[in-house]
Amino acid sequence: MGKGKRVRERVVRESLRVAVLAVVTCAAAMVTWWLSGTGSAEDSAIVTRAATVARGGSHAGAASQGARHEIDARWSPVAGIPVTVIDAGRAVRLTAGPGTIARFLGELGISLGPLDRIDRDPGTVIRAGDVVRITRVGDREETLREPVAHQIQYVSDPDLEAGRQVVLARGLDGLALDTYVVRVVEGREIGRTLVARTEVYPPVTEVVAVGARPRPAPRAPAEIDSVIRDAAARYGADAEQLLPVAWCESRYDPSAYNPTHADSGLFQFIPTTWAANSVRAGYVGASPFDPVAAANVAAWMFSRGSASLWTCR
Repeated sequence: MGKGKRVRERVVRESLRVAVLAVVTCAAAMVTWWLSGTGSAEDSAIVTRAATVARGGSHAGAASQGARHEIDARWSPVAGIPVTVIDAGRAVRLTAGPGTIARFLGELGISLGPLDRIDRDPGTVIRAGDVVRITRVGDREETLREPVAHQIQYVSDPDLEAGRQVVLARGLDGLALDTYVVRVVEGREIGRTLVARTEVYPPVTEVVAVGARPRPAPRAPAEIDSVIRDAAARYGADAEQLLPVAWCESRYDPSAYNPTHADSGLFQFIPTTWAANSVRAGYVGASPFDPVAAANVAAWMFSRGSASLWTCR
């Protein structure tokens, strides 16, 4: 009976050992499963070693290696999210953890200046394959020595022939220190604003005399000269006034025509002026391209104080 009792006690102890081993193994497996979603690689390795010892320690042999392989396979760490960051034109491929773009950039130590731009809302959640583009914008001050252009003042000179100019006083550019705020985007200047100017020395205005004396008209061809002088004598007008006007208006060409206002003939009559005054001068129905008619109508108008209608002299 004593021997049988010892056998029963040994069987009970072995049963208890097996039961405890099963409980420990199950607990280890549950912890490993939990770590597969939230734990770290180091935590998984610790749990794997604990499960191996629970199964029988060093004498477990091939069975323990099989258990360790099974537990390692069930653990899967959270993979990094692939993101491309383009900062100031330079692209870098990185991996991010879950979170917003602002958090991701903060973890990288990437800061944005007051003028820098980002192509999306920093509060946007990071997604795989995202491309985050940062445009660097800045201002800098720049001071330059720059010329200040001089002005030109024109004065009328009645003693100088029309068309001529004479410099009475030479101009001189000034010099200034100009301070600009320069806007730079991605290292490239896109604009500048003048914010301050310090005059080193002022510019000197150039003075130019412009001729106001009419040029003498060249001598008219004999036929035209004769027609105009005869018309002037007929109506008591001054031929020396009529000849320069004919030269200025048509260059003594009876067939001259200006399509802008239909100016016609030796004295470039516009249609309404010709229609009214040709009748009064006794040339009703005549053409303004007829040099005799044109000269006589013009002389008639000059003799009656209408010379001011011609500004070309």
